[in-house]
Amino acid sequence: MASISQPHPPIWIPSQGSGSTIRRAAQMRCTYCQTLSPIAAVARFFQLYRDEAEKAGYTASADQLAWSNTIYVGDADAKAIREARPHLEGWSITSSKCQSRCCCRRATPTRASIKRVRNVKVTGKTQSIEEFVASGVVIVGSPETVREKLAEYQDLAGFNTSLTKTQFGTLPNEMVRVNMTAVAEAVIPHFRDRAPRRTVRGAAE
Repeated sequence: MASISQPHPPIWIPSQGSGSTIRRAAQMRCTYCQTLSPIAAVARFFQLYRDEAEKAGYTASADQLAWSNTIYVGDADAKAIREARPHLEGWSITSSKCQSRCCCRRATPTRASIKRVRNVKVTGKTQSIEEFVASGVVIVGSPETVREKLAEYQDLAGFNTSLTKTQFGTLPNEMVRVNMTAVAEAVIPHFRDRAPRRTVRGAAE
């Protein structure tokens, strides 16, 4: 006879920023995962989760918030930008040709949710690597720069899980392997015992 996990396995709910999805995740006390978005938007959405958790009668922890991001590590900032540029910008051009659609097919998103998602959606737009980096959609640079930026973003948004993509666009296998190794050896060890040091309060938009 099959056994049933008690309690049930952890449930994670991803979204591009749908208010109804964030609200439901908070009410169910599930981990909310924000997909690829500018870091300022990530911070707002995570605050919305915390606000909804308060309404539901509890205080959300940083462990209930996960950010899906993209990181590329090079020997130096300029070199990292140069190496990542064709693959990241190529992905941007390809994605800009795709039609942007709301992924909430089973739910009925509100107008506010649709507007919120479209405003922060990074696919469907052609952007330079400098624009991606400046808005905090991706982190590209030397190990020191990547560590500093990830720590800054963790403090800003208050998350405790980074779901890091080390492959993007046309980045070839060998570069992906080198990037994975750099993230594993030069970045992750610095965050194993690190928690957000501050969280910007205030009701989310």
